[in-house]
Amino acid sequence: MKENKLFKNLLQLPVLRNRFLKNNIYLLLASFLLFSISVFTSQSQNAQAELNKFSAGLQQNIYNAEAGFNSFVSNKPLIATLLSGMPNDNSVGSLVSEQQYYFIYKNTEGFNRLIFWSTQKVLPDSAVINSPAEKGFVQLSNGGYFFQKKLSGDQNFIALLPVKWNYIVTNNYLKNDFAISPETSRNFGISTANNGISIYAKNKTFLFSLQ
Repeated sequence: MKENKLFKNLLQLPVLRNRFLKNNIYLLLASFLLFSISVFTSQSQNAQAELNKFSAGLQQNIYNAEAGFNSFVSNKPLIATLLSGMPNDNSVGSLVSEQQYYFIYKNTEGFNRLIFWSTQKVLPDSAVINSPAEKGFVQLSNGGYFFQKKLSGDQNFIALLPVKWNYIVTNNYLKNDFAISPETSRNFGISTANNGISIYAKNKTFLFSLQ
């Protein structure tokens, strides 16, 4: 008798299971939906936190570049050495080791002649050289740069800080990453429209947005 009852109960298991699923289908779906929303929200919050942290570091990098450029153009002994045509290794080496690149142009009868440059990776284009703005963001041949410039007599001082590389050909050594923290910034984008986390120069000039 007990064996028959046990056998009968086993036969009823699929029926009970189907009845349970039928009666609780909406509860199960709601639980799955809430779990999915929780995972998505957590991932979104983590991504936003990473973007906020990266943008703060990049903004500080811009400020540091501005301080470096101001120090460069106000260093009269250094400028005199660079313009002499015989700069020493110490003066050039200190500039080459910096993250941003320095250039000095001399205006001779309307022609801007390059007198000094601290890198061979890039050159300012005519838009930067002739720009009335002293600070801004520009896309050059190999990426986006924060540029600064200052006119002093017939001399045009320019600094370029690489922000995000944009190589035509990429490989293991040339990657289209941000110049700072490339490993942590690969999921971020950059826009010249003011529609994300905005990056500014110290004079409140809008440069670009992070997305």
